[in-house]
Amino acid sequence: MLKKMLLTTLLITGILSGCGGGEEDKEVEDKITKEAIEYVKKNEDKTFIPDHLEYTDAIGGGTCWVIGHYEDEPNKEISVQVVYDQEEDYYKADSIGSN
Repeated sequence: MLKKMLLTTLLITGILSGCGGGEEDKEVEDKITKEAIEYVKKNEDKTFIPDHLEYTDAIGGGTCWVIGHYEDEPNKEISVQVVYDQEEDYYKADSIGSN
């Protein structure tokens, strides 16, 4: 129940900060997620399973975190930082963290 409330809160926060809803946003989310998955595979040789994205408030681009877990460690939360610029079609993961 707590997880559902947390996820709902994150989704509402994302929508209110301008990162939810449209087809264009879905395309950006897909590119960010793909970059995170490829980065983890290249640097950790593990399969990353994304759960959700958390964005900063930057307009037109910035930084977001793809939150998820490794396929073989479902209880270990992992975050991958992705720097992006939607207008320039630039997506670059640059770090992995864990809680």
